[in-house]
Amino acid sequence: MNAKNLLLVLMVWGGWLMSVDMTFAQTWTPTSAPSNHWVALASSADGSKLIAGGLSLTYFISTNSGTTWTKKTQPQDGSTYGNWSCIASSADGTKYAASQGPVIWVSTNSGTTWCSNTVPGVSFFRGVALSADGNKLVAVDGQIHPGLIYTSTNSGITLKQTTAPANNWVSVASSADGTRLVAAAIIHHPQGGMIYASTNSGLTWALTGAPSNHCWKTVASSADGSKLLAASEVVIP
Repeated sequence: MNAKNLLLVLMVWGGWLMSVDMTFAQTWTPTSAPSNHWVALASSADGSKLIAGGLSLTYFISTNSGTTWTKKTQPQDGSTYGNWSCIASSADGTKYAASQGPVIWVSTNSGTTWCSNTVPGVSFFRGVALSADGNKLVAVDGQIHPGLIYTSTNSGITLKQTTAPANNWVSVASSADGTRLVAAAIIHHPQGGMIYASTNSGLTWALTGAPSNHCWKTVASSADGSKLLAASEVVIP
């Protein structure tokens, strides 16, 4: 396989790998969202409520599966912080969490209003995930230098450090109940990476059997947390 190709693998908690069935999702339809430099998006469980963040400190909300969109201004407009780098949604689309730099932005009314929480010691949150009810949040730091993993039980209003080791974390995902978490980190490119998992809401973490010669880019989880999906940017020979 060419080292520049994107590698997709399906991981089970035991650590073994299977190839992904790519026979679905073969038809795609553009929505009415305007052209933009899109950088982050999230969806409710039924796909009816969508939120998408773009450059120029804007975000767009759809409540009809992307048929129409409402443009809004990201709440950090006018501050020293730039555009959101990632967004997460609760299953019903009423709670959102977004991040930029060391700040977590939280909405509990489908993106109508937001509150923020600056976390001391964080350089840049690279990823954020919510449980289905939107109460449990997990966020990973690691853009500028090795950072930590943080969790919250109140939708990100307050966060605490977990015992995960300091790494250049790039992505995180959660099961629906927020108990099973998975996080990917890279060793300074292009030296590979690692994937850690937690089965107790981030209380403890364990290194999985994911290959260390992959520069992992992003991870995802099934609702029960038993199946994990990871994508790598580069495979180191």
